[in-house]
Amino acid sequence: MTGKAFTACLRFDAEGEAAASFYASIFKGSKLGRLDRYTKAMPGPAKDKYGLSWQVIPDALIDMIRDPDPGRAKRATEAMSAMTRLDIVTLQKAYAEPT
Repeated sequence: MTGKAFTACLRFDAEGEAAASFYASIFKGSKLGRLDRYTKAMPGPAKDKYGLSWQVIPDALIDMIRDPDPGRAKRATEAMSAMTRLDIVTLQKAYAEPT
């Protein structure tokens, strides 16, 4: 790790609290926040033994969806929402489209 702080949002199919505790134990100084329970499953690009669906989110995507221009942020968010696996080139194209 780079030593830079990050926030992880994890989704589990089963044993959520045990899995969250396991992942929190991996990173020094980590802590668990609010645990929400969802009943509708979402497809994910990878699953682990706890049923966690996950993928790495590029910093560029975070920058796009936090853009102060609401149109650019909305286009990036909508493009991301339509994807099962993130495609940064497609996201960048949607983000850069003129309004």
